[in-house]
Amino acid sequence: MESLWSRPCNCDGEIEHNDDVHRRTASGVYKWEIKPPSPVTSVVVRLNSMRSIYLSTVLFIIAGCDSVTVNKPFGTQPPKQVIESLSGTWASRDGDVFFVSRTEGDALVAGKTQWEKKNKQFTARNYPLVLRMIGDQPVLFFAAHEGLKDQFGFIWLHSIEDDLIRGRAPKASVWRDAVASGEFDGRVNTRENDHYDVLLESSEKLPGQLIEYGLDRLFEKDAGDPIRRIGK
Repeated sequence: MESLWSRPCNCDGEIEHNDDVHRRTASGVYKWEIKPPSPVTSVVVRLNSMRSIYLSTVLFIIAGCDSVTVNKPFGTQPPKQVIESLSGTWASRDGDVFFVSRTEGDALVAGKTQWEKKNKQFTARNYPLVLRMIGDQPVLFFAAHEGLKDQFGFIWLHSIEDDLIRGRAPKASVWRDAVASGEFDGRVNTRENDHYDVLLESSEKLPGQLIEYGLDRLFEKDAGDPIRRIGK
């Protein structure tokens, strides 16, 4: 299983940033532009035991490093146009192609084909996704691990425009501190080498708490290269 795109991560909290400028038009469409000559760093993320970023428009988990998950999706139902903006065929800069279709409500399914050398044939994988809104901001939820129904990873779809999507992953250290101080419900599980997993408890009050805390504080500044639409 492979990811769509990723961001640089050295497990020490250092993330490469660029000078991207994000804005929203009066119609509510998300747009982005890059101030030249800011270079964008591309990294291919492979699904590891604890790291995953997958999607069609963004599938994200952070393996090997520290993680943030929640027991179930939270937020409000997204507007129809936001859901429809994610449907289609998408490609990463590295050439991976993903297909995204809406099923019902705020649910989406991302699919990807892969070649099996042993059987000498292509196989397809499906990844259920749930789109929710935190205020007027779209957040995408996905199963953190196959087979688990009560652990979801999530990513803020910070910038959406017809053929480009850029996401921002949770900044684990900030979520850890907020949970440890009691500002958000949940717990922090420690692992070897000072790594940890933040396990959030979903609630009706959580979206408001995140808005008050500040999404810019809670999410990384950049998730790497955007995903580009190559077909409807």
